[in-house]
Amino acid sequence: MASQKENQPDNRQGAKVPRIQVVNILLLFLGMAIAIIGIIALLRLLEARSITAEARDRYEESEAAATSLMEASDYLTTQAKMCVLTGDESYLWKYLDELNQTRRRDQAVATLRKHSQGSTAHKKLDKALQSSNSLSKRELYAMRLVAEAEKFTDLPDAISNINLSEKDKALTDEQKSERAKDLMLGHEYDEMKAPIVASVDECTNALSEDLMNDRSKSYAVEKQQQAILLCALIAEIALLATAATCMHVFMIKPMRMHERSIQNNEPLEICGSAEIRSVAVSYNKLYNENLRRTKLLRHQAESDGLTGLLNRGSFDRVLAHHGEDVGLIIVDVDLFKRINDENGHEVGDEVLKKVGKSLQNRFRNTDYVCRIGGDEFAVVLTEMRSELRSVVISKVKMITNDVSDTSDGLPVVTLSFGIAFSVSLPDGMSLYNAADKALYEAKHNGRNGYVFFEASM
Repeated sequence: MASQKENQPDNRQGAKVPRIQVVNILLLFLGMAIAIIGIIALLRLLEARSITAEARDRYEESEAAATSLMEASDYLTTQAKMCVLTGDESYLWKYLDELNQTRRRDQAVATLRKHSQGSTAHKKLDKALQSSNSLSKRELYAMRLVAEAEKFTDLPDAISNINLSEKDKALTDEQKSERAKDLMLGHEYDEMKAPIVASVDECTNALSEDLMNDRSKSYAVEKQQQAILLCALIAEIALLATAATCMHVFMIKPMRMHERSIQNNEPLEICGSAEIRSVAVSYNKLYNENLRRTKLLRHQAESDGLTGLLNRGSFDRVLAHHGEDVGLIIVDVDLFKRINDENGHEVGDEVLKKVGKSLQNRFRNTDYVCRIGGDEFAVVLTEMRSELRSVVISKVKMITNDVSDTSDGLPVVTLSFGIAFSVSLPDGMSLYNAADKALYEAKHNGRNGYVFFEASM
């Protein structure tokens, strides 16, 4: 072999130099062409990502507006209910200030209208607004009754201009107050409010669907331009770099980066050659799937498998870290063993689900609803003062009505409630023990009722 190499003519001078120059010129123009293709692909890729970002911003702004709309609606509901329950005129003024001055609801609707033009979300928004306006009329009417009953003076036009029906005019002051409470605390009010939440959710879902459509279109363009850009980059490097440089850039360096990422338990950066990119994508899929499963396991560890409520461990953690103005309700299904014995465990499970669902629906998102035993539930009420016990009583009655309804084919269920407030605890007594003692009293009194803890117990 050595002798053959020695006998080959040396063509490195003369003819070979021009050929290299020609090749260099060709490579230069080819490299410029590839670079131009890559730049065009990059610009189109950036444009597609800009469209995706705009769609995401529209959705986030719409989602925030939907949240603001519900918060404003809930705030108005709270002020109206407090005015009706306490007869305090200040709640009426807070209500009108939100309705006419702060106007969060109107601002949120304007934002949602802006982003829902030409889509099905617009109709859902109009439906939510109609329901909200109907609810506002009912709230204003109820506060008008309270104003008459409590002899409020210097009423604003929004209240004084409301004409009571002849039937309501004839009521006594006490009857007007009771009439106002019926308007605000009865099932009919909840049934009027429910379509607002549903319509806002439908509006948000419709906007989300529009976003997904926009993202799907732009994602297809992104993938196409990414492929073009990647091919241009690989071709450019293949033309201008040596094999050693290609090996370093596309193999060794990315592998070292991935090794560090794996050691640090981090997702892999999508870089390097197509093979390493494919490995990184596959690894990242496994990585993300592992994260998803970890979150699922954490959720399962914190939740009750039957009802989906928080379990006893979560309840203990919530109760251990509660602050001031907290209430606790312990709920026990009366004679649950008899229900199981007479109807079977499947029916018993459905009863527990029904009770859990009613508790979840009747209390606020800021409250913690838990299943702490076989047929025992608990609700940790945040920002709950003892003077609001009438609100708690109202919710207890609603829940009692829910579980006593047999239209779903389940047997009649009664519940016993033990209720305690942190501000009413004597020194040395825990909130749980107080609520548990009240529950014992409720059972001792014949079940199917509620008892508030008193220090004299």
